[in-house]
Amino acid sequence: MQTLDSLSEELRRRIFTLILFIMVISSFVITCIHFLDSKHSHFIDFIVPPFGFIVSTFLLIRLLRDPNRIAATINHIALFSLSAIVIPIYFYTFQSLFFSSSSLLDLLPPISAGPFLLTTIIIVFLRPRSSLRRALGIWVITAFPIVIYFAFIPEEIFTPRGKDLFMTLGPFMAVNTCMVYYHSKMNVAVMRLQDERMRFKIASETDMLTGAFNRRAGEILLNELTALPQSRTGLIVADIDHFKRINDTYGHPAGDRVIQLFANCIQHSLRESDTLVRWGGEEFIIIVRDSNLKELQQLGERLRQQVLNCNVEDVGRFTASFGITLSSFPESPTILFQRADQALYKAKQNGRNRIEIMD
Repeated sequence: MQTLDSLSEELRRRIFTLILFIMVISSFVITCIHFLDSKHSHFIDFIVPPFGFIVSTFLLIRLLRDPNRIAATINHIALFSLSAIVIPIYFYTFQSLFFSSSSLLDLLPPISAGPFLLTTIIIVFLRPRSSLRRALGIWVITAFPIVIYFAFIPEEIFTPRGKDLFMTLGPFMAVNTCMVYYHSKMNVAVMRLQDERMRFKIASETDMLTGAFNRRAGEILLNELTALPQSRTGLIVADIDHFKRINDTYGHPAGDRVIQLFANCIQHSLRESDTLVRWGGEEFIIIVRDSNLKELQQLGERLRQQVLNCNVEDVGRFTASFGITLSSFPESPTILFQRADQALYKAKQNGRNRIEIMD
Protein backbone atom coordinates (compact mmCIF):
# COMPACT_ATOMS: atom_id res chain seq x y z
CA MET A 1 0.00 0.00 0.00
CA GLN A 2 1.44 3.36 -1.06
CA THR A 3 1.75 6.16 1.48
CA LEU A 4 0.64 9.74 0.86
CA ASP A 5 4.27 10.83 0.45
CA SER A 6 5.00 8.17 -2.17
CA LEU A 7 1.82 9.03 -4.10
CA SER A 8 2.75 12.73 -4.03
CA GLU A 9 6.27 11.98 -5.24
CA GLU A 10 4.95 9.77 -8.05
CA LEU A 11 2.51 12.48 -9.16
CA ARG A 12 5.28 15.10 -9.06
CA ARG A 13 7.45 12.87 -11.22
CA ARG A 14 4.71 12.32 -13.79
CA ILE A 15 3.77 16.00 -14.05
CA PHE A 16 7.36 17.11 -14.44
CA THR A 17 7.96 14.44 -17.07
CA LEU A 18 5.03 15.94 -18.98
CA ILE A 19 6.50 19.44 -18.55
CA LEU A 20 9.83 18.26 -19.95
CA PHE A 21 8.06 16.67 -22.91
CA ILE A 22 6.26 19.97 -23.64
CA MET A 23 9.59 21.82 -23.40
CA VAL A 24 11.19 19.41 -25.88
CA ILE A 25 8.38 19.92 -28.41
CA SER A 26 8.13 23.71 -27.96
CA SER A 27 11.90 24.33 -28.13
CA PHE A 28 12.06 22.21 -31.30
CA VAL A 29 9.19 24.18 -32.90
CA ILE A 30 10.73 27.55 -31.93
CA THR A 31 14.08 26.44 -33.36
CA CYS A 32 12.40 25.52 -36.65
CA ILE A 33 10.58 28.87 -36.76
CA HIS A 34 13.82 30.81 -36.34
CA PHE A 35 15.60 28.81 -39.03
CA LEU A 36 12.68 29.22 -41.45
CA ASP A 37 12.51 32.96 -40.73
CA SER A 38 16.25 33.57 -40.60
CA LYS A 39 15.98 37.08 -42.06
CA HIS A 40 14.16 38.38 -38.98
CA SER A 41 16.10 36.29 -36.45
CA HIS A 42 19.16 37.33 -34.49
CA PHE A 43 22.15 35.04 -34.00
CA ILE A 44 21.14 34.50 -30.34
CA ASP A 45 17.88 33.01 -31.62
CA PHE A 46 19.94 30.23 -33.19
CA ILE A 47 21.62 29.44 -29.85
CA VAL A 48 19.08 29.53 -27.01
CA PRO A 49 16.17 27.49 -28.53
CA PRO A 50 18.38 24.68 -29.96
CA PHE A 51 20.32 24.51 -26.70
CA GLY A 52 16.98 24.35 -24.87
CA PHE A 53 15.94 21.42 -27.07
CA ILE A 54 19.18 19.56 -26.31
CA VAL A 55 19.02 20.21 -22.55
CA SER A 56 15.34 19.35 -22.12
CA THR A 57 15.72 16.18 -24.22
CA PHE A 58 18.72 15.06 -22.19
CA LEU A 59 16.93 15.73 -18.88
CA LEU A 60 13.79 13.94 -20.08
CA ILE A 61 15.74 10.82 -21.09
CA ARG A 62 17.69 10.86 -17.83
CA LEU A 63 14.51 11.19 -15.76
CA LEU A 64 12.83 8.34 -17.62
CA ARG A 65 15.86 6.12 -16.97
CA ASP A 66 16.31 7.17 -13.35
CA PRO A 67 13.08 8.50 -11.77
CA ASN A 68 14.87 9.03 -8.45
CA ARG A 69 16.72 12.02 -9.94
CA ILE A 70 13.56 14.13 -9.98
CA ALA A 71 14.89 16.73 -7.50
CA ALA A 72 18.12 17.32 -9.45
CA THR A 73 16.17 17.47 -12.72
CA ILE A 74 13.83 20.15 -11.36
CA ASN A 75 16.77 22.27 -10.18
CA HIS A 76 18.56 21.90 -13.52
CA ILE A 77 15.54 22.83 -15.60
CA ALA A 78 14.77 25.83 -13.36
CA LEU A 79 18.36 27.05 -13.70
CA PHE A 80 18.34 26.58 -17.47
CA SER A 81 14.95 28.30 -17.85
CA LEU A 82 16.21 31.28 -15.86
CA SER A 83 19.27 31.46 -18.13
CA ALA A 84 17.08 31.23 -21.26
CA ILE A 85 15.11 34.25 -20.02
CA VAL A 86 17.93 36.34 -18.58
CA ILE A 87 20.49 35.99 -21.39
CA PRO A 88 18.26 37.47 -24.13
CA ILE A 89 17.06 40.26 -21.82
CA TYR A 90 20.59 41.36 -20.93
CA PHE A 91 21.92 40.86 -24.44
CA TYR A 92 19.20 42.90 -26.19
CA THR A 93 19.24 45.59 -23.51
CA PHE A 94 23.00 46.02 -23.85
CA GLN A 95 22.76 46.02 -27.65
CA SER A 96 19.92 48.57 -27.86
CA LEU A 97 21.63 50.95 -25.40
CA PHE A 98 25.11 50.92 -26.93
CA PHE A 99 25.28 49.29 -30.36
CA SER A 100 21.94 49.61 -32.14
CA SER A 101 19.49 52.26 -33.17
CA SER A 102 16.64 49.79 -32.70
CA SER A 103 14.45 49.94 -29.63
CA LEU A 104 14.71 47.22 -26.99
CA LEU A 105 10.95 46.79 -27.30
CA ASP A 106 11.42 45.89 -30.97
CA LEU A 107 14.29 43.47 -30.31
CA LEU A 108 13.14 41.72 -27.15
CA PRO A 109 11.35 38.41 -27.80
CA PRO A 110 8.01 37.71 -26.05
CA ILE A 111 9.46 36.22 -22.87
CA SER A 112 7.74 38.35 -20.23
CA ALA A 113 5.65 35.34 -19.11
CA GLY A 114 8.84 33.43 -18.31
CA PRO A 115 9.32 34.75 -14.75
CA PHE A 116 5.73 33.75 -13.89
CA LEU A 117 6.29 30.21 -15.15
CA LEU A 118 9.49 29.97 -13.13
CA THR A 119 7.85 31.16 -9.93
CA THR A 120 5.02 28.66 -10.53
CA ILE A 121 7.59 25.87 -10.78
CA ILE A 122 9.13 27.12 -7.53
CA ILE A 123 5.75 27.12 -5.75
CA VAL A 124 4.74 23.66 -6.96
CA PHE A 125 7.97 21.68 -7.08
CA LEU A 126 10.62 23.23 -4.83
CA ARG A 127 11.00 23.50 -1.09
CA PRO A 128 8.79 26.22 0.45
CA ARG A 129 11.57 27.48 2.74
CA SER A 130 13.63 28.64 -0.25
CA SER A 131 10.80 29.60 -2.63
CA LEU A 132 10.51 33.27 -1.56
CA ARG A 133 14.26 33.83 -1.84
CA ARG A 134 14.33 32.29 -5.30
CA ALA A 135 11.25 34.21 -6.48
CA LEU A 136 12.81 37.50 -5.34
CA GLY A 137 16.05 36.57 -7.12
CA ILE A 138 14.20 35.87 -10.38
CA TRP A 139 12.33 39.18 -10.10
CA VAL A 140 15.47 41.23 -9.48
CA ILE A 141 17.58 39.51 -12.16
CA THR A 142 14.94 39.82 -14.90
CA ALA A 143 13.68 43.32 -14.07
CA PHE A 144 17.06 45.00 -13.48
CA PRO A 145 18.12 45.53 -17.14
CA ILE A 146 14.61 46.66 -18.14
CA VAL A 147 14.60 49.22 -15.32
CA ILE A 148 18.02 50.50 -16.43
CA TYR A 149 16.79 50.79 -20.01
CA PHE A 150 13.67 52.73 -19.02
CA ALA A 151 15.80 54.99 -16.84
CA PHE A 152 17.85 55.99 -19.92
CA ILE A 153 14.91 56.05 -22.37
CA PRO A 154 11.80 56.83 -20.24
CA GLU A 155 9.58 57.74 -23.18
CA GLU A 156 9.35 54.08 -24.22
CA ILE A 157 7.42 53.28 -21.05
CA PHE A 158 4.41 54.93 -22.68
CA THR A 159 4.38 52.63 -25.72
CA PRO A 160 2.04 49.59 -25.64
CA ARG A 161 4.94 47.14 -25.26
CA GLY A 162 6.59 49.39 -22.68
CA LYS A 163 3.41 49.52 -20.59
CA ASP A 164 3.14 45.74 -20.84
CA LEU A 165 6.72 45.21 -19.62
CA PHE A 166 6.32 47.81 -16.88
CA MET A 167 3.14 46.17 -15.56
CA THR A 168 4.52 42.64 -15.94
CA LEU A 169 7.85 43.25 -14.23
CA GLY A 170 6.46 45.76 -11.75
CA PRO A 171 3.11 45.34 -9.95
CA PHE A 172 2.31 41.91 -11.46
CA MET A 173 5.58 40.41 -10.24
CA ALA A 174 5.11 42.15 -6.89
CA VAL A 175 1.70 40.51 -6.47
CA ASN A 176 3.14 37.19 -7.64
CA THR A 177 5.93 37.42 -5.07
CA CYS A 178 3.38 38.14 -2.34
CA MET A 179 1.55 34.95 -3.33
CA VAL A 180 4.83 33.02 -3.18
CA TYR A 181 5.40 34.41 0.31
CA TYR A 182 1.88 33.37 1.38
CA HIS A 183 2.32 29.90 -0.12
CA SER A 184 5.69 29.36 1.56
CA LYS A 185 4.34 30.39 4.97
CA MET A 186 1.28 28.16 4.59
CA ASN A 187 3.46 25.21 3.56
CA VAL A 188 5.71 25.68 6.57
CA ALA A 189 2.64 25.79 8.83
CA VAL A 190 1.24 22.64 7.20
CA MET A 191 4.56 20.80 7.59
CA ARG A 192 4.69 21.76 11.27
CA LEU A 193 1.18 20.40 11.75
CA GLN A 194 2.15 17.20 9.94
CA ASP A 195 5.25 16.82 12.12
CA GLU A 196 3.17 17.36 15.25
CA ARG A 197 0.57 14.87 14.05
CA MET A 198 3.33 12.34 13.33
CA ARG A 199 4.80 12.82 16.81
CA PHE A 200 1.38 12.23 18.39
CA LYS A 201 0.86 9.19 16.16
CA ILE A 202 4.25 7.75 17.12
CA ALA A 203 3.58 8.43 20.80
CA SER A 204 0.19 6.71 20.59
CA GLU A 205 1.67 3.63 18.88
CA THR A 206 4.96 3.28 20.77
CA ASP A 207 5.74 1.54 24.02
CA MET A 208 7.59 4.15 26.08
CA LEU A 209 9.87 1.70 27.89
CA THR A 210 11.23 -0.22 24.90
CA GLY A 211 10.52 1.90 21.83
CA ALA A 212 8.71 -1.03 20.20
CA PHE A 213 5.14 -0.77 18.94
CA ASN A 214 2.49 -1.07 21.62
CA ARG A 215 -0.33 -3.61 21.63
CA ARG A 216 -2.85 -1.26 20.00
CA ALA A 217 -0.55 -0.67 17.01
CA GLY A 218 0.25 -4.40 16.83
CA GLU A 219 -3.42 -5.36 16.72
CA ILE A 220 -4.08 -2.87 13.92
CA LEU A 221 -1.16 -4.21 11.88
CA LEU A 222 -2.20 -7.84 12.42
CA ASN A 223 -5.74 -7.04 11.32
CA GLU A 224 -4.45 -5.40 8.14
CA LEU A 225 -2.04 -8.19 7.22
CA THR A 226 -4.33 -11.12 7.92
CA ALA A 227 -7.03 -9.49 5.79
CA LEU A 228 -4.84 -9.72 2.67
CA PRO A 229 -5.67 -12.91 0.69
CA GLN A 230 -2.12 -13.48 -0.59
CA SER A 231 -0.35 -12.61 2.64
CA ARG A 232 1.59 -15.26 4.56
CA THR A 233 2.11 -13.55 7.89
CA GLY A 234 4.36 -15.19 10.44
CA LEU A 235 3.78 -14.60 14.14
CA ILE A 236 6.33 -15.21 16.89
CA VAL A 237 5.31 -14.83 20.53
CA ALA A 238 8.30 -14.29 22.81
CA ASP A 239 8.33 -14.37 26.58
CA ILE A 240 11.22 -13.82 29.04
CA ASP A 241 11.77 -16.91 31.15
CA HIS A 242 11.34 -16.66 34.93
CA PHE A 243 10.68 -12.93 34.73
CA LYS A 244 8.72 -12.91 38.02
CA ARG A 245 11.77 -14.35 39.76
CA ILE A 246 13.90 -11.53 38.30
CA ASN A 247 11.48 -8.92 39.62
CA ASP A 248 11.24 -10.56 43.05
CA THR A 249 15.01 -10.99 43.37
CA TYR A 250 16.42 -7.81 41.88
CA GLY A 251 13.45 -5.41 41.94
CA HIS A 252 11.24 -3.83 39.28
CA PRO A 253 13.89 -1.35 38.01
CA ALA A 254 16.12 -4.31 37.17
CA GLY A 255 13.15 -6.00 35.55
CA ASP A 256 12.61 -2.90 33.38
CA ARG A 257 16.26 -3.02 32.31
CA VAL A 258 15.87 -6.66 31.35
CA ILE A 259 12.80 -5.83 29.25
CA GLN A 260 14.62 -2.95 27.54
CA LEU A 261 17.68 -5.04 26.72
CA PHE A 262 15.50 -7.92 25.55
CA ALA A 263 13.67 -5.61 23.13
CA ASN A 264 16.96 -4.18 21.84
CA CYS A 265 18.43 -7.64 21.29
CA ILE A 266 15.36 -8.73 19.37
CA GLN A 267 15.12 -5.54 17.30
CA HIS A 268 18.72 -5.75 16.12
CA SER A 269 18.11 -9.22 14.68
CA LEU A 270 14.99 -8.32 12.68
CA ARG A 271 14.62 -7.20 9.10
CA GLU A 272 13.22 -3.75 8.28
CA SER A 273 9.96 -5.36 7.21
CA ASP A 274 9.56 -7.21 10.54
CA THR A 275 7.73 -5.54 13.42
CA LEU A 276 8.39 -5.91 17.14
CA VAL A 277 5.40 -5.33 19.44
CA ARG A 278 5.31 -5.27 23.22
CA TRP A 279 2.16 -7.22 23.86
CA GLY A 280 2.16 -6.77 27.61
CA GLY A 281 4.54 -7.11 30.54
CA GLU A 282 7.47 -9.27 29.49
CA GLU A 283 5.63 -10.71 26.48
CA PHE A 284 6.40 -9.55 22.93
CA ILE A 285 5.26 -10.55 19.48
CA ILE A 286 7.19 -10.34 16.21
CA ILE A 287 5.12 -9.89 13.04
CA VAL A 288 6.94 -11.28 10.00
CA ARG A 289 5.62 -10.44 6.54
CA ASP A 290 5.65 -12.89 3.61
CA SER A 291 7.36 -15.80 5.30
CA ASN A 292 7.23 -19.58 5.63
CA LEU A 293 7.69 -21.98 8.54
CA LYS A 294 11.32 -22.78 7.73
CA GLU A 295 12.28 -19.08 7.68
CA LEU A 296 10.31 -18.49 10.88
CA GLN A 297 12.10 -21.38 12.58
CA GLN A 298 15.48 -19.99 11.57
CA LEU A 299 14.52 -16.52 12.75
CA GLY A 300 13.22 -17.85 16.07
CA GLU A 301 16.43 -19.77 16.71
CA ARG A 302 18.51 -16.72 15.83
CA LEU A 303 16.50 -14.60 18.27
CA ARG A 304 16.86 -17.20 21.00
CA GLN A 305 20.65 -17.25 20.55
CA GLN A 306 20.76 -13.46 20.49
CA VAL A 307 18.94 -13.24 23.82
CA LEU A 308 21.43 -15.71 25.35
CA ASN A 309 24.21 -13.21 24.59
CA CYS A 310 22.45 -10.40 26.42
CA ASN A 311 23.76 -9.53 29.86
CA VAL A 312 22.13 -7.13 32.32
CA GLU A 313 24.22 -5.54 35.06
CA ASP A 314 23.43 -6.99 38.51
CA VAL A 315 21.10 -9.56 36.92
CA GLY A 316 23.34 -11.41 34.50
CA ARG A 317 22.15 -13.48 31.59
CA PHE A 318 18.56 -14.53 30.99
CA THR A 319 16.68 -16.64 28.47
CA ALA A 320 13.44 -16.48 26.53
CA SER A 321 10.97 -18.90 24.96
CA PHE A 322 9.37 -18.52 21.53
CA GLY A 323 6.13 -19.78 20.01
CA ILE A 324 5.89 -19.69 16.21
CA THR A 325 3.04 -20.02 13.73
CA LEU A 326 2.06 -18.96 10.23
CA SER A 327 -1.25 -17.46 9.12
CA SER A 328 -3.58 -19.03 6.60
CA PHE A 329 -6.33 -17.11 4.78
CA PRO A 330 -9.03 -16.61 5.92
CA GLU A 331 -8.05 -16.50 9.57
CA SER A 332 -8.72 -14.00 12.34
CA PRO A 333 -5.83 -12.39 14.24
CA THR A 334 -7.28 -13.86 17.44
CA ILE A 335 -7.00 -17.44 16.15
CA LEU A 336 -3.51 -16.73 14.81
CA PHE A 337 -2.35 -15.40 18.18
CA GLN A 338 -3.96 -18.27 20.10
CA ARG A 339 -2.04 -20.79 17.99
CA ALA A 340 1.27 -18.94 18.54
CA ASP A 341 0.49 -18.68 22.25
CA GLN A 342 -0.10 -22.42 22.39
CA ALA A 343 3.32 -22.95 20.82
CA LEU A 344 4.82 -20.66 23.47
CA TYR A 345 3.07 -22.63 26.25
CA LYS A 346 4.52 -25.81 24.80
CA ALA A 347 8.01 -24.25 24.82
CA LYS A 348 7.57 -23.35 28.49
CA GLN A 349 6.39 -26.86 29.33
CA ASN A 350 9.34 -28.43 27.55
CA GLY A 351 11.92 -26.62 29.62
CA ARG A 352 12.00 -23.01 28.41
CA ASN A 353 14.82 -21.37 26.42
CA ARG A 354 13.55 -23.00 23.24
CA ILE A 355 11.31 -22.49 20.24
CA GLU A 356 8.18 -24.43 19.34
CA ILE A 357 6.17 -24.34 16.14
CA MET A 358 2.42 -24.76 15.91
CA ASP A 359 1.28 -25.33 12.32
